Amino acid sequence: MARSLSHTLQRARGGITTDDATLLLIEWRGSPTDHLAFPE
Repeated sequence: MARSLSHTLQRARGGITTDDATLLLIEWRGSPTDHLAFPE
């Protein structure tokens, strides 16, 4: 998936990238009622 998104971005930009790009993919395997907990 990350490679596909990267190639799509590169095509959309005409093969020219002028800055860094970061792709972050998250696969959620919890139920819709689960909540994320962030450390304080």
